[in-house]
Amino acid sequence: MMALSVGFLPEVVEFKHFYITPQVMVQMVLIIVLLLIQVWVLKQQPQQVVLYILNIPIQ
Repeated sequence: MMALSVGFLPEVVEFKHFYITPQVMVQMVLIIVLLLIQVWVLKQQPQQVVLYILNIPIQ
C-alpha cells in the first residue's frame, strides 16, 4: 500500500507545473482520502482492498 501511494506522488507533483484549480485540489484530496480508507480497510479486511482499488475512478 505504501508503495502504491509513493507511486502516485510524482504525478501529483507534476500537477503543480500546471495551473491548480479547485477541481484539481478536490481530486487530490479525494485520492488521499481513498488511500487512507484503503490502508484502514487493509488492517480490517485484506480481501476488500482489491475491490476498493478497482473502484477508484481515474479522471
